[in-house]
Amino acid sequence: MYPDDVLQTAWSVTARHLSKGQEDPVLMVAEGIMQERQRWLIETVNTVVRQVAQQNANSTDGV
Repeated sequence: MYPDDVLQTAWSVTARHLSKGQEDPVLMVAEGIMQERQRWLIETVNTVVRQVAQQNANSTDGV
């Protein structure tokens, strides 16, 4: 089974394409993949920023 957020994204992408009269499933899947890549990139960058901030905070605690 797929997680709810994946299914919700799939429905969203499909509805957007079908409402424009598009029926090509390849374009629907491609858009979903690009959305997921963008979401992953943002989450990864945010995680790295938090880790660096925490390391900086820890390194100044003893000063």
